[in-house]
Formats: sequence, C-alpha cells, structure tokens
Amino acid sequence: SWAQHALDSVPAEIAVLNSSGHIIYVNREWRRFGETNSVPTSFLGVNYLDICRSTDDPTAASVAAALSDLLSGASTHYSCEYPCDTPD
Repeated sequence: SWAQHALDSVPAEIAVLNSSGHIIYVNREWRRFGETNSVPTSFLGVNYLDICRSTDDPTAASVAAALSDLLSGASTHYSCEYPCDTPD
C-alpha cells in the first residue's frame, strides 16, 4: 500500500501500533536492523507496551507510559530516543 511504501522509505526504524499497542507493521529499516543484529525482525502481533513494561529498564517503562497516554488520547505528542544494545 501507499502507506507501507512511504514508511519503508524512511531511514529510521518504525513500528506501527494499533490502539491496544499491538505491532501491526514494521518498516524496512526495522527489519534490516533486526537481521543485521540477529534479533527477531517482525514482532507482528506482539504488544509493544507489554514488551516495554516487562523489562527492568526505566526508559522502556517511560516509553510504555507515554505511548499508553498517546493511544488513550491523554497526550498528543511524545518524542524519545533510547539506546538499543546490539552485539557490536
């Protein structure tokens, strides 16, 4: 679809969530990052909020809270850059 092609053209890793936080699409860069770093490349159907909440990482917990606010309409914008450890 047009939206998928547009997201695939962005040089950043993008996961699209539905209203309950489940991943419904990941772009080409997300898949490339996963393949390059030997981690799962899809996560389709997985609840991203649950993943963030299940870690001991305070940044991930903060991301989950902010995304929950966005999905519920309690917030209108959020920006965060957080580290993602890789084998290298």
